[in-house]
Amino acid sequence: MKILAIGAHICDMEFTCGAVLAKHVRLGDEVYLLSTTAGEMGCNSVEAVQAYKQQKIDEGQRCAQKLGVKESLWLDYPDTEYPCTREAQMELCDIIRRIKPDIVITHWNKARHRDHYNTAVNVEKALWLAVIPTIKTNYPPHGVKRLFYTDNWEDPKDFVPNVFVSVEEEDIERWQSAINEFAVGRGEISGFHFTEYYKHLTYVRGMVAKYNNAQAFYSDMTICTEKLFSDCNPTCNSISEK
Repeated sequence: MKILAIGAHICDMEFTCGAVLAKHVRLGDEVYLLSTTAGEMGCNSVEAVQAYKQQKIDEGQRCAQKLGVKESLWLDYPDTEYPCTREAQMELCDIIRRIKPDIVITHWNKARHRDHYNTAVNVEKALWLAVIPTIKTNYPPHGVKRLFYTDNWEDPKDFVPNVFVSVEEEDIERWQSAINEFAVGRGEISGFHFTEYYKHLTYVRGMVAKYNNAQAFYSDMTICTEKLFSDCNPTCNSISEK
């Protein structure tokens, strides 16, 4: 199985679903990361933006290596300026066709963060474009089996997860070691300690799903097949009935 996680900034997907990505690497699946911007505007001063951009790129590569992903990509759009355009969607379409993922993960499509929202919309459009044989790119058409939206503290509006994927302690340890490569994850850029937040969130989501630890997603489809996130529970109702 191939999984492609597409985030707006380097570290978005790593934080929000990195434990699940680590799990699927452990299970022998191919995992890919793609960021549409570096996320350089998260630094503390205008003068530091360019240096922080390179820092985020370097941190992202070290994180990806620790997670064990097959390929980590980023598109050189300026942070806070990722556009929602046909051109951007076609760029994603071509990447999706090249990688041929079974599953795509991205931001919640009601995100209040502009880059997150534009990324989600572009991904949705790109998945549709990627299927159409009369749309020509560098690679042949490809249909993704399922789209998942991640559980992000910045975009809680109307987000009600209906898919919970269990993760083991070894997955959490690998993921935590990987995201600790990010200074922002360690609380050194802002007062918000992302690494600790998302670690504790796995306990909370696990309690809801009656797992020891889990990461949560939303998917419009309510049927989980054996090969796609095989241990997930498709709806909250089914969880409460366990």
